[in-house]
Amino acid sequence: MAPQLNTTRARQGRSGKPILWVLGISTALAIIVLFGSWAFKADDLATTSTGATPEAAQNFNTPEPTPRQNETTPPPAREG
Repeated sequence: MAPQLNTTRARQGRSGKPILWVLGISTALAIIVLFGSWAFKADDLATTSTGATPEAAQNFNTPEPTPRQNETTPPPAREG
């Protein structure tokens, strides 16, 4: 007959060095895959191409907005 385990013990997984090996190896493989994918796409990530032209940049050179009509005096300074 199999030994009886309480509920908490039966739900727990194994612990020890084999689990640490699995954790370490899987983490190392994840790091290698992430680094490899980054290295594979490094050339594409280094180049930026927005397609912006100097003419398009002129759209951002706008004058200051006019003050609101109900604003005759500057707002009071905040005390901080």
